[in-house]
Amino acid sequence: MKIRVKSNPKLGDLIEIKLKNENADFWLTRRGSIEKLGKPTRDYNPESFGITVRDDAKDILDPSYLYYMMEHLWNQGLWQRLSKGSVIKFITKEDIANIPIGTN
Repeated sequence: MKIRVKSNPKLGDLIEIKLKNENADFWLTRRGSIEKLGKPTRDYNPESFGITVRDDAKDILDPSYLYYMMEHLWNQGLWQRLSKGSVIKFITKEDIANIPIGTN
């Protein structure tokens, strides 16, 4: 099955986002301190979002490249701006899935 590129593609069109996914390409910290929120890691944590590039999207998006792009977004403070909660900060699957991709 080949991916059809939409006019306004989102990251969620190319990846799967799941909790407790030991086989993910990498993981994003989904809750905790504002400083660590959204930080990508290559170490499995069942409480983190597992990010997997879909098989039918690997010709469009390399998992290693996506990891470094997520690191860049974390360094830029994206997840701090999108965080929810007062005492324990968190991000949602939708926050990740709705990241626009492309050059539009």
